[in-house]
Amino acid sequence: NVGPQGYALVVTGQVAEGGTIGDPTCDDIRKLTARCKDTGVIKGKVRLNSANFTGRTVSVLIDGSEAITATIEGDTAFYEGCCYATGDHTVALTSPPDCGIQRTTTCP
Repeated sequence: NVGPQGYALVVTGQVAEGGTIGDPTCDDIRKLTARCKDTGVIKGKVRLNSANFTGRTVSVLIDGSEAITATIEGDTAFYEGCCYATGDHTVALTSPPDCGIQRTTTCP
């Protein structure tokens, strides 16, 4: 795209019909984090490559059963789930789908 006076206009993120930014894709995801507090609360964040998705959502699945949807603010979406037993737990990014991004955290 070319902006005013011939300057290049660079937009990251998927542009939907009508010129609005669509939902994030796997290419827009920079990082998934997960940690478990001693209270059994699993907290983490999904970091994106840009702040163009504010107001959109991403989803994670903890241990294949608890789905959590988090709203993106800036370039980050924070999530939290409770109450997990001692041991390893898997957090997988499910939306956007089919990214293959997951993390394991251990609850004390």
